[in-house]
Amino acid sequence: MDGKLLRGMILGGLVTYLAERGLKKMNKGIKRDMAEKAFNAIRKMAKV
Repeated sequence: MDGKLLRGMILGGLVTYLAERGLKKMNKGIKRDMAEKAFNAIRKMAKV
């Protein structure tokens, strides 16, 4: 398995976990929107 791919998967899993935990803690529209934008940006970075 490629090292980059494995690192991306681990990073993606960690980000997903943190984002979901964060979304549960702060169920406010603006903060959730910001968390989703940050999550999507990090996912794009992990794919490259």
